[in-house]
Parts: sequence; C-alpha cells; structure tokens
Amino acid sequence: MRLKIEARAVSLYYISLEFFPEDVPGDFYFLVFKGETEEGPWVRLTPELLDSNEYLDHTSNLRHLDRLFYYKVQAVDENSQVLVESTPQTLASIPSQVGIEIARRLRNYLDSRGGRRCIIYRTRRSGARCSCLDRELQAKTKSVCPICYGTGWQGGYYTGIVTPTIFRESSNVELETGTGGTVSPQNASIILPNYPLLHPGDLIVDEQGRRWKVNSVSHKYLRGFLTSQDAQLVLIIPGDPEYLFESMSYRDTGWLYDPKSDITS
Repeated sequence: MRLKIEARAVSLYYISLEFFPEDVPGDFYFLVFKGETEEGPWVRLTPELLDSNEYLDHTSNLRHLDRLFYYKVQAVDENSQVLVESTPQTLASIPSQVGIEIARRLRNYLDSRGGRRCIIYRTRRSGARCSCLDRELQAKTKSVCPICYGTGWQGGYYTGIVTPTIFRESSNVELETGTGGTVSPQNASIILPNYPLLHPGDLIVDEQGRRWKVNSVSHKYLRGFLTSQDAQLVLIIPGDPEYLFESMSYRDTGWLYDPKSDITS
C-alpha cells in the first residue's frame, strides 16, 4: 500500500492537498495533519473522517514565504485505524505572486459579475470497487449501474463543490434515444477558476439540473502556478449511466472556498 500527496497553492490563504492512494483495500477515509517541520509536531486539520481525495487548508498565509508548512495524510478505516501514511510534503515550489493575483481577479470577477454557478463532482478513483465490476475479467457486468454510475467505484463521485464559471454551450442535430423520443445532444465549453482541480470524467451539474461530463481539460499556468481551467463538456442524456446520479441542491453544498477572503493590498 502507498499513499502520495501533492500540495499546491490556490491563493495567498488556501492550499489544496490531493491524495493518491495505491492498493489500499476496501472502504477507507483520510485524516490530514499539518506541521512546521518534516518531523512535526503535527496538528490534525480534519475533525472528522474525510471522504474525499482532496482537502483545502485555509490556515496558511503565503505572504510569509519564509514559513513553509508540511502536511501528511493517513488513510484509515471507519474505526480510525491507520492503514497507510504518506511521507510529509510541502509546496513543490514558491507560487508566483502575479499568478495568484490573476487567479484572484478571475474568481472575484465571476463571483461579482454573475458567473454561472455549477456543482463540480470529482470522480472517485479509489476505495471500494463496485459489485458491477468482474474482478477476474476487470470488466463491467452492467452497462448502466445505479451504484457507481459507470465509474467502477462505489458512490461514483465525491461531495460536490460549487464554483462560478463562464459557460458556453452549442447544440447539435437531434438523435433518437431508443425509447421513442429524441434529444439534442450538446457540447459545452467552460472556464472556471483554479479550484477545484478538474479531471476528464468528472461530473458537472448546472443551475438547470443538467448533467455534463468533462471530456477534456486544459490547465492554464503562469510560472508554474495554476491560474484557470478550460474544459470541454458533453451533455449526459437518458440512457447514460451518469444520468442516474442524483445531484445535491446548491444550498446543501455551499462554498468551500471564499473568494472575498483573497483581498490584496
């Protein structure tokens, strides 16, 4: 078993941690710790077991770059028994101050000018395998599964994160659904801030409740700092496994990141 983590700055006051477990069996959760040196002492940041492959730390201040913090993560079972622990990590590089300001202005612009809110659901890529997956053949036994929604992992997706976006969509010709009806499959392009980090296969739900699948992502960097993301989306239609997924309402998700806290002098 192995557990790797990556730390990246999102703004002056937020650091995003992403976890990459390998060969960790069954259901497991995460605990996140922070320390001033690689040896600790360690302060636990997550009061409860974390059912997500990332964590957003808002207890750092990158105005003081002479003080680097270290993070370590534990994968634990439901009884908090440690299965595997990562090696301590800190930021791979000092973030670009210009990049931080560009990212801050984009998010504040989207938030203040009515950017279209969307819920981002990141695809599960570890944990308990779904029962629809044949372990010997490593193939799915169901084309449409209400447990994993085609991802192969139980639950399918992590908890949603609301973010403002620039959303552009285009229509194509009508197609028959096979159930006697027709749909107009659509593609869309989306621009969003540097958090949360998108991956192909992630799910996006717009304000109309439509579900979109991330087809491809382009990450925009300035001197190694992620400033924004462009993604190409495909509309999910009846018959697609992801169509069965029930999205949370916006009031049940809320902001995990507050752009108004990023005020620079």
